[in-house]
Amino acid sequence: MPETAQCGRCGRITSTGFTEFMTWRVSDDGRAICPNCLTPSETVDDDTPILTDNPDDRFLRDLDPDNDT
Repeated sequence: MPETAQCGRCGRITSTGFTEFMTWRVSDDGRAICPNCLTPSETVDDDTPILTDNPDDRFLRDLDPDNDT
């Protein structure tokens, strides 16, 4: 029988064998959190465009991550 995980916030249940489970996160207290319940600070943007390799620009992007232009 496949293993399941339950979201610690909304109670959603999914199989840990599904590819979708890879987008879930584990909170600091060990609870599984589904993508629908993640807060902006908990999400990871894997597609952040790199504008330059200049350390000063990276610092500015970290201050305002939504300003990618």
